[in-house]
This record gives sequence, structure tokens and C-alpha cells, in this order.
Amino acid sequence: MSLIELIVVLSLLGVFATAAMARFGRSTLGDTGARSEATVFANTLSYAQAAAIRTGRRHGVVLTGDDDRQLLTVRESFGGGQQTLDEHVISTDVAVKASHDRIWFNFEGHGTSPISVTFSGKHRRFQVTAVPLSQSVRVSEL
Repeated sequence: MSLIELIVVLSLLGVFATAAMARFGRSTLGDTGARSEATVFANTLSYAQAAAIRTGRRHGVVLTGDDDRQLLTVRESFGGGQQTLDEHVISTDVAVKASHDRIWFNFEGHGTSPISVTFSGKHRRFQVTAVPLSQSVRVSEL
């Protein structure tokens, strides 16, 4: 009897999920990419900041490529160059607009310049802001 009940419950959940997707559609659920990319960028900034404090070496985040589609986490080498630690390609479904293409963090966690990056989906926009002296990284919906 319990196996039949379990099958009925799972079937009902499937019907309800299908009804919810039909009701809300892509307009409500379709802009998760912009939020996801904003979250990835904010986490990358926080990681670079923490790594700079932890190691005492400058770490940074660089936007490169066509339309700033490639996100790099970099570390300053002892010779003065930079070493790429991680790389992320931003989805083509999301438009990116950045105030600067890079930010470096020193051993105290202070950034070299303020940076603001806007990630735009079809219906929603998110902005990631890093303020150098306050060491804050903020994600907000526009």
C-alpha cells in the first residue's frame, strides 16, 4: 500500500510542477542566468580579496574577451606579471557592462579602484559593486 501511495504523491507533484511552469513561464523563471552570473562575480571578488589578505600578495579580478565575457581570478607574480588562478566564461544570454575591467586587492583587502558590473537578462538586471576602502561587495537588483 505504501508504494502505491508514494507513486500517487510523486505523480501529483509532477502535475503541480508542470502547472506552475505553465503559469509562471519563462518570463518569471528565465532570468536566473543574470542573477547567477552576478553571484559568481561577487564570489570571485570576495575570493580574490580573501586570498590577498591570506597570502599577502596582490590578487585581482579581470574581465577580458569579447564584451567582457571572460572572468579571471589572478595573482600578481613575484616577477611583476600575473598568474591566472581561475577562469569563468559568462553566459551569452547575459549582457555585461562594467565600469572598469579589473580590480586588485592588497594584503589588507583594499581594492585599487571601485568597480561596478551590471548583468542584464531579458527582464531583470543585477549590479555588483565593490567599494575599495570599505572592503564591501554588494549585489543588488536594479
